Amino acid sequence: MLTKKFNNSKKVTIINYHFVREKPNINNIKLNALSKKAFIDQLDFISDKYNFISATDCIDVIYNEKKLPSNPIMLTFDDGYIDHYNTVFPLLVERSIRGCFFPVAKVLTEKKLLEVNKIQLILGSAKINLLINDLYKLIDENKSNYKLNNFEFYRNNISYKHPFDSQDIVFVKNLLQIALKPDIRKIFIDSLFKTYVTNDESEYFDELYMTKDQIEIMVKNGMHFGSHCYSHQHLNQLNYKNQEDEIISTKFFLESIGIDNQYIMSYPFGSYNSDSIKILKDNNFKIAFTVKSGKATLSKRNAFTMERYDTVDFPFN
Repeated sequence: MLTKKFNNSKKVTIINYHFVREKPNINNIKLNALSKKAFIDQLDFISDKYNFISATDCIDVIYNEKKLPSNPIMLTFDDGYIDHYNTVFPLLVERSIRGCFFPVAKVLTEKKLLEVNKIQLILGSAKINLLINDLYKLIDENKSNYKLNNFEFYRNNISYKHPFDSQDIVFVKNLLQIALKPDIRKIFIDSLFKTYVTNDESEYFDELYMTKDQIEIMVKNGMHFGSHCYSHQHLNQLNYKNQEDEIISTKFFLESIGIDNQYIMSYPFGSYNSDSIKILKDNNFKIAFTVKSGKATLSKRNAFTMERYDTVDFPFN
């Protein structure tokens, strides 16, 4: 770690992680995961060039005029994966780094897989051409009852080039995460999950997520936990009341694991609007993170729209 020289800059580098696994497979289904070795290499790189800070430090800079060290950096981890307890947590403790973690409350209170993880498992199990053919059938079968557009409409409007995914995969993700309304989206995902993965989603639960007991251990060892909403939905697709329910429910969950102040938010999918920010402020949240790439400015004006680099976008060289 660099020698801590304090300065007047309020810029901070924030890196966001998801899967960090020793083995990338779950029941022979491959996940797009960062390996343990790659994560250690990244920690080594960061330690040579940056000074680690915590979520508490960020809050103190914004609200209490605390100064940042030179080249400040913070690590965040979304979705509450078991990797974060088994792989990440011991490495952070070993290096005295306070990471910031964002589990989804519904996962732990209702033991249900996130839709985003079901989609990942479906994509890891299915041949893409067969999956797209099944989506064509599902749209055709449900078009009248749910007032859906033709398959070609979705295919032409939500498929595009992506630096890491094929256009077919982009199409599937956008259809099942954004383009369809929540009720029909759930029908499609559950049908495909049963076809390609399993009838019993509990088979995958313990392989994917941390437990509440593990989270409490991490909190006692200095890790900071924040909200990733109650059920991991696009907030900007919800009305004010439903957004409020999502945020207040997850605040109750944070209190149940020993977080009773300095509430922070990581917007699921980076999705939010002015209602989201108002509700967060009304409920004593201090900062919130987006998925917009870039350095974040620690200021009251930017407190609820803070930028982060995804680990695949950050230049580790």
